Amino acid sequence: LDMYRKAADKGSCMGVYELGSRTRSRTDLARAVDMGCVPAMGCLADILLGGDEGDVRRAEELYREGLSRGSEDCGVGLAWMRVAGLDSRSEGIDPSGLLEGPAEKGDVIAQCLLGFIYRYGVCVPTSYERALYHFLQASDRGSSFARCQLGLMYEFGVGVEESVEMARYFYKQSSTGLARCRLGLMYE
Repeated sequence: LDMYRKAADKGSCMGVYELGSRTRSRTDLARAVDMGCVPAMGCLADILLGGDEGDVRRAEELYREGLSRGSEDCGVGLAWMRVAGLDSRSEGIDPSGLLEGPAEKGDVIAQCLLGFIYRYGVCVPTSYERALYHFLQASDRGSSFARCQLGLMYEFGVGVEESVEMARYFYKQSSTGLARCRLGLMYE
């Protein structure tokens, strides 16, 4: 932290951002945003999402600004807000459009979100085939969430042929509480 603090004291935008991101300081991150640091926009927005209504609106503004400056991470954050129902809905946002590029580049969060929105038909028509594709991609990258979702799809035959063996396989690969619970119920 000393290195980042020294760089920040000298007026380095990246020094201010690194210091703020590592200490979770809203003040330093806001300063980095004021300096035009795009990664700071996403980081500060992530922190603000846990706050009150004004913080959530500010987070949306920051994600939009970061996205307009080319940050795919901010696009993923904005898509997540839409899926979670936290955005202002003042402007049409297609979460799948925001997520496809990052997902194809291997962004696990984008892959999981795409799997989720296609599986449950959130903001897009339900497509079990697309959900399966994205969950498998995220699973290959180590996502416990995706593995749990794949287990659920196989256990209940949602978009795939019902298979206790496949469900058990994916549940065993997941560390989520839900996967452990489902696996326990299967053994019971």
